[in-house]
Amino acid sequence: LCWYVASDGLSFWDTATPGKNWWLRLARSTNNGVTWTHRDLTPEVFPIGAANAFGTSGNGIQLRSGNNIEAGLHRGRILQPLVVRYNHTAERSVCIAYSDDCGASWSLGEQVPGCDESKVAQLGGRVVLHGRSAPYRQVAFSDDGGYSFNTPEDDVPEPGCNGGLSTLASGDLVCTLPFPDGASELSLTDSIAARTPMTDPTGGRGGDSEADWNARYNLVLRRGEPGNWSAPQILDSGSAAYSVVAVSPRGHISVAWEFGNYEGIAFTTL
Repeated sequence: LCWYVASDGLSFWDTATPGKNWWLRLARSTNNGVTWTHRDLTPEVFPIGAANAFGTSGNGIQLRSGNNIEAGLHRGRILQPLVVRYNHTAERSVCIAYSDDCGASWSLGEQVPGCDESKVAQLGGRVVLHGRSAPYRQVAFSDDGGYSFNTPEDDVPEPGCNGGLSTLASGDLVCTLPFPDGASELSLTDSIAARTPMTDPTGGRGGDSEADWNARYNLVLRRGEPGNWSAPQILDSGSAAYSVVAVSPRGHISVAWEFGNYEGIAFTTL
């Protein structure tokens, strides 16, 4: 399953008319990506009253067996975070699109305020939401299969960037994010002054997100869970932006991220 947006030239910062100049679509392949079919999910999941919305870049998840009754009831549920902008303002929130029939039909969960582009992962019988924000990433938990979450709270520091989140076979989480505050702690050899400033790739509209593009460097990986993460492990001490992390059945941790001044996408396996 691959979520994507189609538009008549609008961006997320424009006010969309769902189904007329902005569409939330889903591509599906049943032969390992050789061929694809495409559906318009705008009528099913575009939030009522939203100025705009899109599926967060990276990945969604499918729930497995949990250790409580709620997670067990939702085994097999597919979760895809959406970024939502309401009331024609710059304020963003998150809603989770979910499917209990392998993607045949979709519904929308409750709004999670105070978050931007987010990832979700399963932590035992709960769903964890890790949301972009600055100066701290936001974390919230769901006990009903991703339909609703508690009030988000501060977690690890970040400059305002889309990160990665996944679940290891041990049950621990693994997280990737730029971590500029860790430069001195990690004894990096390159100085902040020597870094190439990162330009705003959205042509100015990204300024509405209050992101500090010059602070997007020092991509790190952490293991554990919110409130109890391991020390950050450096993956890229240079400029870095969005990242995504996945865990293979053999336990390998694979990370892809935007590197440099948006020069390309790098990949590594740990």
